Amino acid sequence: MWVAGQKDMFKDYKIDKRAQILITAYTWINADRNVHGAYPCNRLTYSVYNCVGLSLPYELERYPGAPPNHPPNQFDSTVADTKDGSLLFYTMSNFPDCAHVGIKDGQDIIDINCALGHTNRSGLPIVKKHSQSAFRIGPVPPNHYTGVSDPKTLEDLKALDSE
Repeated sequence: MWVAGQKDMFKDYKIDKRAQILITAYTWINADRNVHGAYPCNRLTYSVYNCVGLSLPYELERYPGAPPNHPPNQFDSTVADTKDGSLLFYTMSNFPDCAHVGIKDGQDIIDINCALGHTNRSGLPIVKKHSQSAFRIGPVPPNHYTGVSDPKTLEDLKALDSE
């Protein structure tokens, strides 16, 4: 039961999941796998999304020849989107043959274990924020990505945006 005037003191706040995704990812910048266990890129995105309550599959993509009932993967479980906090998938050949995933932050990407080879003094891969264009400049050197998908995010996140 509200006391007279008390209800007016409270505001309804919408939780911005995209901001939560980026804030969570920022907390891991410069951390290596010993800090958060995210060595492969898909483990980082899995961990960040699940930290903010969005269930993301662990696997990056379905392996060639996988049966139709194979567990869901990150690429197939997402939808096209262009907003911050969405996933960016990279390939060394053609989609949906994914080689890397990171989290979109404006014109930048937050990721780990990418072809740019960011490491700490011990040589362990670390989470970094860097320009997306670093992956798109051609001609493509060996072990660098040839293409990027449209940014993609979970349908749950798009539903939250429409609230």
